[in-house]
This record gives sequence, structure tokens and C-alpha cells, in this order.
Amino acid sequence: MGIRQALAIDCEKVVGLEKYSFDYTDTYSAKYKERFSNIYDQYLVAEEEGELLASGRIIPFEQNIRGCWKHVGALGSLATATESRRQGIARNLMDCGINLMHEKGFASSLLYPFNDSFYSAFGFINCPPILSITANPNQLRKWKMPVGYSVCRRDYSEGREVFQKVHDKYVEKTHGAIRRGIRRWDELCLGNDCNLAFVKAPSGDIEGIMIYRNTGYNQFGDNKTVGTMEIKEWYCLSCEARIAFLNYIYLHSGQIKKVSIPLDPVSDDYFHWVEDRNVPVIQARRSYMIRLINVELALVGIPVIREGYVTIEIIDPYCKWNNGIFKLENRDGNLDVMKVDAEPESKMTIEAITALAYGVADVSTLRCLKWIDGLVPDVFEDWFARCNMWMTEDF
Repeated sequence: MGIRQALAIDCEKVVGLEKYSFDYTDTYSAKYKERFSNIYDQYLVAEEEGELLASGRIIPFEQNIRGCWKHVGALGSLATATESRRQGIARNLMDCGINLMHEKGFASSLLYPFNDSFYSAFGFINCPPILSITANPNQLRKWKMPVGYSVCRRDYSEGREVFQKVHDKYVEKTHGAIRRGIRRWDELCLGNDCNLAFVKAPSGDIEGIMIYRNTGYNQFGDNKTVGTMEIKEWYCLSCEARIAFLNYIYLHSGQIKKVSIPLDPVSDDYFHWVEDRNVPVIQARRSYMIRLINVELALVGIPVIREGYVTIEIIDPYCKWNNGIFKLENRDGNLDVMKVDAEPESKMTIEAITALAYGVADVSTLRCLKWIDGLVPDVFEDWFARCNMWMTEDF
């Protein structure tokens, strides 16, 4: 068996494997074949005697980690042919992918797991799930369009330029958010049949973007296809923009009976949105996992306030280049990170330093998980305090 970078001629085999593994529709498969010609170089394939055994993709992104932009690799579409499963092929593909990300200078990696236990063996840790609230649009009727605001609907391709501008502004201020490159925008635009709506402020500025799809219509008699709106993405730069969208969703109440709205970590007032209910219906849409690929690259430059320095020993049985003792120091308001020959104040697993960098757990929790041993100075806890994280990208 060999692992190599995919070629354009691998399109039929790769898309066919993904279609079988992920239950793609014929329509989506045809659309993905169009996209594949522009993204095949992001794929790795495992093959033997010309037969495709498995494939996976590494999408390059920039991610906002505590206000500092880092190059990261998103691992996606990992699929193994049924007859080749339980033979370590997916594991070999993961090995190759992680090493490739290290060679390319990625600071971190993220993925959506098919099974978290499989990926935890590679040092990935769980993050808070991405949530959504489900309601009948009529339950949003109290929201009125703010004075001077309006909502306009466009095809996805028509609104791309506006979408990019709002998206860029939103992710700039959001910890954990993903900034897309041109190739990613091109990929998402090709054959995308979602609806796009945007909020225009009295000034003429665009303050919100919503990407959604409607299916079914109303609910009559034995008709089992209930009118449903799934909001895939929405980004609001003001409170007024969000209110405008809630009003816009309500205006669909004649055709739509169920709407699913994603919740970001700053939407902690969602329980005010919906009326005529007992408890709000909250569901987990997706769960994702993260891992630092290169500790130095991931931590250097992160903004910090409190002065001081800390020495820690990192234990990483899988990515051995991360093993060693590191000195972290505040230099002019940003972390400086270097390997040193010194006595560490504490020992941390790669899982611990990943959780602290992303703010998904505090020191006391990590001690309970036995991921930290030794003294952790207060200054370190200040630098890596818990914080709300929102990973904005679906892949």
C-alpha cells in the first residue's frame, strides 16, 4: 500500500468513495466532481495496485486563536473503502496527514470526528459542540424590522462579495473563527444553490449575512414534507442586524413551520428570541476536535497582559517534535516561546496545552483529567483563561 497526493484523474474514485461513505446524493456528488478539479491537490489517497483504499483532505485555513491568526489544517472527508476497514489504513493516512501539516508549518489542526476515540489517539481533544435552536417561525413574531433597516435576498453567487466582507469583519473579532482563502470561497460558490440574505443598515452598510435553504412547504393533511428552513451560517455585526433577520424568518411563517438557527457563543440571550414555548429546543449540530501541531508556532504572538514568564514541559508521544521544555514569556504584550534547557515548573500533555491555548478548559479541569502535573503559576492561568470559542467553518 502507498499514500500519495491525489491527482485530477482520481476524481471519480474519490467522489465515489465519499458518496458511499457519507451518503451523498447524486446531485451533491455531481456538484462535488465540479469542485474536485480545483481542490484535488488538498487530498491524500491510499492505494494498492491501482485500487483506491482510502482518501482524506487537508484544507488550509487561518484561524483566530485569542486574537492572533495562525495557519491551521482542517482534516476532512476521511473515508475508507468498506472492504479495507479495520486494517490500519485510516491510521496510516492520518499519520501522513499530520506529518505533512508539520512540514508545511501549520500551527494547529481541527476536524469533525466520526468517532472521537479514534482521533483522541492522535492527541485531538473535544471542544464544545456547535448548537442550534429550533422553533416555528411564528414564535418570532414579536421581532419587528428596525427603523431604516431592510433585508434583501440574492443568489449565493450574486452576494459573494458582500458575504466575504461581512465574514471577514466577523471572524476578525471571534476567537476560534476561520478566515477563508480565495480558493475556499471559489469552492463554496461553485454550484451552491443556497439562498443568501443580507441586512442593510440606514447608512447603506451591510451589517449581516445569512445563508439558508428552504425545503418542503407548510404542513397540510398527510403531507409529511414539513416546510423547513435550515440556516447554515449567519453573521451579525450589530444587534439590529440580528433583529432584522429574526423578523425576516418570521415573515416565512406562511410557508415554513420549522426553522433551525445556529447559536454562537456570544448568543447567550437566545432564550429571549422565541415565545409561546415551555423550554427552548436546543440541539447539538456538530462536534469538533482540535490539536496543536507545533506548540511554538501555535503559542507565539498570542496577546497577553500580565507580565512574567513560565517554564513548562510538554509531553507529546505522537508529534515528538513538540516534546521538551518551553519558556513562555510576555514580551511587549505578546507571548514569546522558545525551547530551553531548564527545570520546568509543571508538566503538561499536548492535550492540556491545546485545551489552554483554545480556552476550552481551565487548569483545575485539566488536573482532573491528569493532563497537568506540578505547579501552574497564576500568570499562566491569566494568559490562558477560559474563553468562548466558535469554530465557524463547516467542511
